[in-house]
Amino acid sequence: MNGISKAIFLWGAICLVGYGVYHFPSFGMDVIQPLPFWSLLTVIGIAGMMAWVPSWQKNKVVWIWLGVGILGMAVHWLFLLKVIPSSLVPVLAVSPWAFWALVQGVGFVLTGKYWKSHFYYGVGILQFIVFGLLFFTNMVGLYSSALLALATGIPLMYDGLKGQK
Repeated sequence: MNGISKAIFLWGAICLVGYGVYHFPSFGMDVIQPLPFWSLLTVIGIAGMMAWVPSWQKNKVVWIWLGVGILGMAVHWLFLLKVIPSSLVPVLAVSPWAFWALVQGVGFVLTGKYWKSHFYYGVGILQFIVFGLLFFTNMVGLYSSALLALATGIPLMYDGLKGQK
């Protein structure tokens, strides 16, 4: 597995575990607060990317995800600290899981634009579908974090294991 594949796989594992843990009440939000936990996971993921992706400074996809992660975290933290009102980010007021599906959808579509494979366009569309389910319906309910874990973690782990061509 080359460095890029390792970084992709790491992000897949982070998403699968990071979102998935909130599906189980005994391990979920009553024990682990989501934003501090995800801030730690984001630092781990970014460190892995910088360690494993060769010439990461010249890689547009790395910069896309640095921007997506840092901007998403900043907006989420500022929303929770009530610096940003819910009227500016209504999706966060409805569902933080929907917010992250939307943010990741944008990141995956941009990744598809700069990546050799169009796989990430599909992952982006999947994220937008998850966003729609989480934001516009109550169909998913308690399974929101599990849906996001599967829709993000599985494709990334698959692509990481598949390796670069």
